[in-house]
Amino acid sequence: MFDLDWQIFLSAFFGTLFSTLLVALVAALIFQKVKPKMIKKANQHIEKRIKQELESVGREIQDRVKRGVSQGITQGVSSIPSTEVLKRTHQTIAKTGREIVGTGIQSIFGRKPLNSNKENEQNAPNKEPD
Repeated sequence: MFDLDWQIFLSAFFGTLFSTLLVALVAALIFQKVKPKMIKKANQHIEKRIKQELESVGREIQDRVKRGVSQGITQGVSSIPSTEVLKRTHQTIAKTGREIVGTGIQSIFGRKPLNSNKENEQNAPNKEPD
């Protein structure tokens, strides 16, 4: 029926196909078992590298913040005005505060002083003359 050349060809072809499928099946089974372990190991390695990089970046940021704060404090302290300027500023703030409080009290109780003579006379009980 078939010539000898075709039989050799078909047997080589099916033998190659069978061994290829067998190798693919074994590889698939192995990778199903090994793949999760490989992924877990790769994830652990990646997490370790990320932690190392974060620590490195954290130290760099910490150093930069320390330098910035140190420079800011140095500049702030060197720019503090003299005691005379501070005294005048303190006096101005006290005067402004006194005016604000006085205005607030006047708006609450009216323009008249709280202890005026008229209020004392009106609030005093009527005494009968002796």
